[in-house]
Amino acid sequence: IRTLEESGIPVSGEAGQGYSLVDGFKLPPLMFTTDEALSFLMAEKLVSHQTDGETYDMFRSGMDKVRAVLKSTDKDVLHNFDRSIRISRNHNAPPPVPANVLQPLMKSLLNKKQINLEYKAAYNYEITHRTVEPQGIFFMSGSWYILAWCNLRSDYRTFHLGRVIGVKTTEQSFGTIHPPLDKLIGKIYYNEI
Repeated sequence: IRTLEESGIPVSGEAGQGYSLVDGFKLPPLMFTTDEALSFLMAEKLVSHQTDGETYDMFRSGMDKVRAVLKSTDKDVLHNFDRSIRISRNHNAPPPVPANVLQPLMKSLLNKKQINLEYKAAYNYEITHRTVEPQGIFFMSGSWYILAWCNLRSDYRTFHLGRVIGVKTTEQSFGTIHPPLDKLIGKIYYNEI
């Protein structure tokens, strides 16, 4: 009973008299098909190669929970199929996302807080420090990018996550309301109005 309560399931009652779930609470279905489980495995492989270590660790933790609720036959299928999927890095591949970059960016997006970004420019390799208001993270042409309002340039800028050296979150809220990411990408990359 204590384990159920600690996992967030509202149980009422007393020892010796009986227990029940609180009225209205229903356990969500936790059954996955083999095809769903295999798609999670494929996603895990992609996440392991296309995100930073902290994000992968969180995804892996979620995958362990998925594995825990699988039928033993599906667990065996996943275990055996895992050896059949590989993602190789091309020697011309863009630099990987540095460690501990994606999570602070996602928290900044969630909380609408500015971040201090240490960044190495592509054209001259100069290291700059920017205070930005992230508007979104997107994957394009084999690389992750962040689109952000740059306080230094007073305009939107795109930063390649492989060239981010460091990210520090601040308590400073965004200074303005920005358009949705899709509109910004359309305007910046495709001249959509």
